[in-house]
This record gives sequence, C-alpha cells and structure tokens, in this order.
Amino acid sequence: MIKKIGITTLVLIALAVTYYFLTKEKKDIKVQKEQVTIGMVTFPGYAPLYLANEKGLFENIEVELVRIEAIGDLR
Repeated sequence: MIKKIGITTLVLIALAVTYYFLTKEKKDIKVQKEQVTIGMVTFPGYAPLYLANEKGLFENIEVELVRIEAIGDLR
C-alpha cells in the first residue's frame, strides 16, 4: 500500500514539473515579439496600416511605420 502511495506521489510530482516547464516556455514565447519596420511614401491608401497598428491588430508583431518623404530616400 505504501509503495502505491509513493509511486502515485512521484507521478504527480513529475506531472507538476512537466506542466511548469511547458507553461514557462509558452510565457517566454509570448514575451518575444517580432519587430518589423515598414517604410512608405505619403499616400492615403496606407492609412489602414496606421489604424491597425493603433487598434492592436498586429498582436505578436511590433510594427514601426516610417514615412519616407524625400525621393532620394526611396532608393
């Protein structure tokens, strides 16, 4: 009887440790955000990108929107 309790306890501890490490990895993944910089000319058609960025539609991506005004900078 004591042997069964010991085995059950070890199994429960192993499950708890496994659960801890699996959830820890998921939390670490959520913290890391991919960074993207989008350069664009001034054009009203790109307004939805600004709106989407303000509303948080880029969930796992940190987006930086950069306006390019000079023609030489486009190259």
